[in-house]
Amino acid sequence: LLREKYTPYKITNLRLADAYQLTNLDYRVKKAVRLATCARWLEFAIPPLGDDSRYKLVKTSSCHVRLCPVCQWRRSLNTFRNLAKVYDQLNPNYKHIFLTLTVPNVKAPELSSALTKYSDGFVKMLRRKPFCDVIKGYTRTLEVTYNPKRKDYHPHLHAILSVPKSYGKKVYITQEKFRQEWEEIVGWDKPYPLQVNVKAIKQVDGKSIAEMAKYSVKPRDYIRPTLEETADIIQELDPAVDNRRFLAYGGVAKQAKREIFQDRNLEDIESDSLGKEWESWERKIYEWHFSEEKYKEITV
Repeated sequence: LLREKYTPYKITNLRLADAYQLTNLDYRVKKAVRLATCARWLEFAIPPLGDDSRYKLVKTSSCHVRLCPVCQWRRSLNTFRNLAKVYDQLNPNYKHIFLTLTVPNVKAPELSSALTKYSDGFVKMLRRKPFCDVIKGYTRTLEVTYNPKRKDYHPHLHAILSVPKSYGKKVYITQEKFRQEWEEIVGWDKPYPLQVNVKAIKQVDGKSIAEMAKYSVKPRDYIRPTLEETADIIQELDPAVDNRRFLAYGGVAKQAKREIFQDRNLEDIESDSLGKEWESWERKIYEWHFSEEKYKEITV
């Protein structure tokens, strides 16, 4: 059933709302309320033959809290579908490089400044030679993972870089060059190298896009077995990730995005592959029942 896809996310969402109330964050009550009312109701357009695979979510309530499991799930789906459209436009004219840049784990007080430093550093690196001469555009995402044993955070970047079709013949940037520049940008002075991965791809496919569309922070990293442990993590994590742009674009990727979607954020655009046919479909509305922890259809 359609509502059953949302139920586990909503249950986890409410657990997170409870955890927020145990934190010392000044805005804890406001965010707890926003979370609790997220996906409170769902309105679907159902095709005439009742084919669940072609349903369309028409309306719902969204909290837009960065750590909300419901919003992260929907944001990931939207990003995947919309990035696919961007690279459908770019694939015929460019080759691409899938780049992963890592940095050392950081403790909670350093996380916010580290995310800013590394996202700014990525842009700074691409402005240097030979990168600025070769890389014509990019999509960049930030990801943060949590290590419960060490109680620290691992920020890292994934990027799809668009390069000319002649890349690899007339010009080529080695993985070692990427590593050297990245280590200089972040001020790395340890005797062992940072992990940098560079992979050439002829066309951006679903696998590459899925890597870019992943959750910025996986819910399993911060929603722990106890509410107290969850509260301790989000007390640290929320201020670092709140109101931060995790997905960014540049060059030809930004231009293609603008041509297709104007200046809207791809994470928040509800993709519609059904055209306008859904407008005449039957509507079903489901409401969340807190006491029973499930959605029930509203009958009029």
